[in-house]
Amino acid sequence: MSLEVLARLSQRSQGPSPASRRELIEEFCRAVRWRDAKGRLSLSSASVALGRLEKQGKVQLPPLAPRTKGVRPRGLFDDGQPLPVLPKLATQGRTIVGLKLRPIQDEHDPGHGFGIGSSCENIRWVAGLW
Repeated sequence: MSLEVLARLSQRSQGPSPASRRELIEEFCRAVRWRDAKGRLSLSSASVALGRLEKQGKVQLPPLAPRTKGVRPRGLFDDGQPLPVLPKLATQGRTIVGLKLRPIQDEHDPGHGFGIGSSCENIRWVAGLW
């Protein structure tokens, strides 16, 4: 990454009408062409990276904007309706109709990616209903 880009960001964060932190992060993503697989600016990753560079003294950004408290408290809205009855599940996988298990060979297996941790070195299993 160019030190010139970091210097420009630091300069724009100072002065009579400094840009917001978010604007500078967006500018940074555009300058270094940092986008995700869908072509969107990688704002979250860039924010973390710039925060680390800021701690190292390599860039100076405006402080984080304080979080505003929402109008409604966070949480689930109670609509007053009763909760649905939970289905009865089998206690053993063999008794679930349509359930098939197959071993996962490694991280390149097409079935990999169902949220199974990569730290499992033994045979991994994927359960699915087909």
